[in-house]
Amino acid sequence: MTGDDDAARNDGLSDGELLVRFEPVIRFNEGEYFLPASVESFVARCELWDKALPSAPIVGAGALDIDRLVALTSGATARHHLRLVSEPATWTESAVWQRRRVRPRFRAETRLGRVGVLTRLIDAGAQFSLLTRGSTPRGAQVAAALLDRDRPDHGDHPYYGRVVSNAGYTVLQYWFFYYFNDWRSRAHGVNDHEGDWEQVTIFLAGTGELTPAWVAFSAHDEVGADLRRRWDDPDVTMVGDHPVVHAGLGSHAGAALPGEYLITVRPNRLARVRSIATSVSRFFQPWTSGESRTSVGVPFVEYARGDGVAIGPGTQHPWRQNIIGDDTPWVREYSGLWGNDTNDRLGGERGPAGPRYERNGAVRMSWADPVGWAALEAVSPSDDVGDVIAT
Repeated sequence: MTGDDDAARNDGLSDGELLVRFEPVIRFNEGEYFLPASVESFVARCELWDKALPSAPIVGAGALDIDRLVALTSGATARHHLRLVSEPATWTESAVWQRRRVRPRFRAETRLGRVGVLTRLIDAGAQFSLLTRGSTPRGAQVAAALLDRDRPDHGDHPYYGRVVSNAGYTVLQYWFFYYFNDWRSRAHGVNDHEGDWEQVTIFLAGTGELTPAWVAFSAHDEVGADLRRRWDDPDVTMVGDHPVVHAGLGSHAGAALPGEYLITVRPNRLARVRSIATSVSRFFQPWTSGESRTSVGVPFVEYARGDGVAIGPGTQHPWRQNIIGDDTPWVREYSGLWGNDTNDRLGGERGPAGPRYERNGAVRMSWADPVGWAALEAVSPSDDVGDVIAT
């Protein structure tokens, strides 16, 4: 947005001031290893790889920075990836890490204690599939945690903020980058992968003096109305004008309410695994042959209790603001992956693309059309203003 737009829309507040006014608070689960970090520190520790040259990195770790990343990848669509961990931690290094007193601690409970035989068989097939497809190696989590702990700016927690007008709303996006997603290793979740991008998006309605109407928390690449809550929803915790998001352990997915969430995953690409598991289950349990199997999936627990570190207004850990947009070189020019490309056929173990792009180089819906991403097309901003004022 231009300076003229700023003055007209909200009593002269700049984009930066508007972002500060509604900065979210993130409350992490006890035991979280990875907190929001800077892209600069991550890039400086990574190798840069090109799909066209798969035998060796084109730039080694320690020889890369943001400017060089842009210069080397500009114009190349979804062809590159960054790799943080070139050598996973050994068994000995992992054991030493596990015994460190200062290490964040958490013990995840079993997630399969109360499910049936079929679900257990499907889960076993899903776990076995990690051996036959690209996956993040054992020991990568510990190596990434050590790199994150030892980064020069440890304790610095930036967000990458963007302000854009979309379908009558003024949209505030807060993007957060993490060195690693260790949901599988940390809490028996779906996947592990290097790099992780998550966001909190706030939708302001009105002209002149803007009124906050909706807040949306990103979660597992989901799209739609389930991501958003009304600003005055009693399920949304507020610290003044700052919404609170409870981040899932390892996954960093956002939740409005603190707690433990049971998530059922029904991946279409595991259809063959489900078919085989169903046949085995019916052989050993023929009395279940007439039961419907359409709802069968693999359960995973999302620990988002908010009982760990908190970052944001009113906490001991303030945010450092970075404003980004389509004119930010690394946002616009680098369309590769922010993490290792394991070539996982199911996609879950590959590093993510950045705020602007999908893994295939297409522009993210949440970047190009945040109102559509949160399924707000049918909600008039003018109606939002009236509803909020009325309450």
